[in-house]
Amino acid sequence: MYTLREDVSYRLTPEFQMEPGFLLAFSPCKSRTHTASPETIDFEEEAEPSWTRKFDEFSYPFRRTEGYLQARYDPLSFLSLALGVRLDYLNLTDELSIQPRGSLSFTLPTTSTLRLAYGRYERSPLAYQVLKADGNRDLKSSVTEHYIMELEHELSAQTELKFAVYYKDMQKLVTRSVNLDAFFDDSDDAVTTGYFNQGTGFVSGAEIFLRHRVSEKFFGWLSYAYTHAERRETPDDTYKPFLFDNTHILSIVANYSPTTKTEIGAKWQYSSGTTAVPLNSLITIQDLVTVGMHPLISDVAGAILSTEFPAYHRLDLRFKYKRTFWGLPVTAFTEIWNVYNRQNKIRLRFPDKFAEAIEASEFETDTEALDIQVNEYLEIPQFPFTVSVGIIYEF
Repeated sequence: MYTLREDVSYRLTPEFQMEPGFLLAFSPCKSRTHTASPETIDFEEEAEPSWTRKFDEFSYPFRRTEGYLQARYDPLSFLSLALGVRLDYLNLTDELSIQPRGSLSFTLPTTSTLRLAYGRYERSPLAYQVLKADGNRDLKSSVTEHYIMELEHELSAQTELKFAVYYKDMQKLVTRSVNLDAFFDDSDDAVTTGYFNQGTGFVSGAEIFLRHRVSEKFFGWLSYAYTHAERRETPDDTYKPFLFDNTHILSIVANYSPTTKTEIGAKWQYSSGTTAVPLNSLITIQDLVTVGMHPLISDVAGAILSTEFPAYHRLDLRFKYKRTFWGLPVTAFTEIWNVYNRQNKIRLRFPDKFAEAIEASEFETDTEALDIQVNEYLEIPQFPFTVSVGIIYEF
């Protein structure tokens, strides 16, 4: 990937500031994908299943151009206004996206600050959704609109409180349907449909953050977040809870520096758990071209195995020691994860059709040997008590 970026800031008057910038990117890319999947699954037959093999190869010279312009204006001592627009062009979709954004900040008589913000964000489809054999060349960017209200207040010189509520409206999400009935019943129906800009969803939530500094050596903070998310894959579907829906997250962090060279930190976190989501929505890697998250597991496998996180909590400790070596800063650290060895787990849920097929087959002894309760779920442990040691050498 070859990129050229420039960001500039001009203060025209004490109250008015302009911030333009641009990014040019060229990414010649070649992709090869080799997949194999069984045409049918018949648990009652002893014969080996027949397999369908697919090989996708494509090369494409990706070109992306981005530009933005933002203006900040402080007409009064207690009022600040920021307005901006971002322009993106990607030759993959041959689409120019215009994304306006803005915020308004008030300093209240109580020394609190109230901020209202709006932003429109567009995300390009992933390369494989457009270019692979069953991709859709007519896909466009998905659109998300953010609405935020945030309040900041200094309770004292050492204590800071922040509270925020937000709402996100998601439209034109790139989705495809997976027909699991066809996959298990050996019907002539297609297992999957093509990719379309057909998904919609929304996310709402609230966050509160409290930070307190006792002295230069010790500070700590506490935060709580609640999220509610729903999504539908096609216009005919109903809205269903999606990734990290109804999750309560509580975090407590403390940090102490006995000397200028040493630091001790602790973090305890609790999560109430998440709604089951397809496995491929969790195991992802960033696509450097479209800047989206690329799933590492196929849509079919993700639909078969839905994943959820039960209630979760753990305590982590961190010790750091700083010094100079050959005139350069060096930091040695030791981290202890899950200090009290909490048995946090991930659940993989099987669809009803999968459980029915297993129960109707002659492989009960195999499932007993594997200790899999197919009519419920399979639990996988997360990180146990773990110690890591490392050195950071800066130069």
